[in-house]
Amino acid sequence: MARRIRDAEFDQSGIRHDHRHLARFWWVDDPTGMHGVWSRTQAYHYLSAGTDPVYVRSGHNTAFVKPCRRDGTEWVQTNPDGILPNNLLTLAERHAHGLPNR
Repeated sequence: MARRIRDAEFDQSGIRHDHRHLARFWWVDDPTGMHGVWSRTQAYHYLSAGTDPVYVRSGHNTAFVKPCRRDGTEWVQTNPDGILPNNLLTLAERHAHGLPNR
């Protein structure tokens, strides 16, 4: 089973364009319809466990999500592929502007 992050939200710090400031992620398992919401910490631990792949998709473009840790800070981010619509930060920016993410 793979999980797709369909929406993301920044924390209340006001800082944007930094994966460490993503606070919540809405995910869905497309084949089963199972869905939920992760905090940044929950997403990090799920990905660190290596249970199932997690990805972001825009059209035919897919970017996989990975856990990151530096100086005691844990976060998740998409593997860079140069395509902005399948980026977690793009999802969070759209969310901040009230635009739908699916």
